[in-house]
Amino acid sequence: MSRFTNYRVIKGENENKSALPSHTDSSYLTIIKQNQNGLQVLYKNGEWIELNHTSPNSYIVLSEDVFMAWTNDRLTSAQHRVVTTGDKDRFSIQVFSFPNPDYTVKVPQELVDEEHPLMFKPFKLPEFNKYIKLGAKNGPGLKNYCGF
Repeated sequence: MSRFTNYRVIKGENENKSALPSHTDSSYLTIIKQNQNGLQVLYKNGEWIELNHTSPNSYIVLSEDVFMAWTNDRLTSAQHRVVTTGDKDRFSIQVFSFPNPDYTVKVPQELVDEEHPLMFKPFKLPEFNKYIKLGAKNGPGLKNYCGF
C-alpha cells in the first residue's frame, strides 16, 4: 500500500508544529521519501532525532510493529512523528508492506531460546488494527495487544 501526504504549513507562534503525532505503524516496514525534513524518530534516551534526507536519491526505511513481533523484539518498531518547519508545505510518499490478512504473524521458533524468550502471542493484522482503531483499553501498541 502507498500513500502520498501533504503536510501543510502550520502558522502560529511556535516555529515547529506537530503535523502528525507520535505513533508506530502496524506494517512490516515503511519506506518514506520526503521533499524536506520533518520526520523525527524517538531515540532510546527519549530524545527526538530528525531524519535528514541528504540527497534526492535517499529513502528512509522504518522497522514497524509486525516486523518487531516477527523478530521477537530484536528489531523494534520506530516511534515517529512529523514536525513542520519553515514556510513550505512538506510532501512525502510512504510505502507500507503488510502481511496477507489471513496470515498469522508468529515468531519463528529459531528466534526463541533461553536468552530470547517468546515476546508476542501469534496474531492476525486485521484484529490488531481493529484493536488500535477502537482505542485500545490498555494503551495502543503491539506489546499491550499481544505481548507477554
